Amino acid sequence: MDDSCTADCVALAPACATQCLEPAPFPVINLLASIVLVMFSAMFSGLTLGLLSLSLEGLDILISAGDERERGYAQRIYPLRKSGNLLLCTLLLGNTLVNALIAILSASMTSGLVGGLISTLVIVTFGEILPQSNPNPNPNPNPNPNPNPNPNPNPDPDPNPNPSQARSSLSRCATGTAFASAPPPW
Repeated sequence: MDDSCTADCVALAPACATQCLEPAPFPVINLLASIVLVMFSAMFSGLTLGLLSLSLEGLDILISAGDERERGYAQRIYPLRKSGNLLLCTLLLGNTLVNALIAILSASMTSGLVGGLISTLVIVTFGEILPQSNPNPNPNPNPNPNPNPNPNPNPDPDPNPNPSQARSSLSRCATGTAFASAPPPW
């Protein structure tokens, strides 16, 4: 681009003004940098969800009773998770910085509005939704084909055959006296 055009586009000829207002040629380096930044955004998003979903109590249990691999992971994660507010702020600021850089790079590769829309779509899809979606968070290696976990074939859950005791339990439940520490659910 000519420096004389950038000095005063409006005052110069229309041909020079259109040349000044054209987006820069599509640089491949900006595209590659954007892809790397989207990966960083996904990493920050996944780390935020993964690390902050771990409780200190659960990590303590893994440190004391887990197998050697779990114990090693828990011992490395515990100091980070112990300072949860600092961890959250660091991950959110990192994610925000990366997302802003993605928007800047995509706007420089296209027009501002198109770049903003593309960066929003890419960030939301690949930087937020995909890293945080886990279709099977707790896989069960031994699924029970029987949907009824109760081996008792009797459909009546009350083991007490005495109807008068059943009625007294029902009346305690209805009056709320069956709940010592919590109000009735209705």
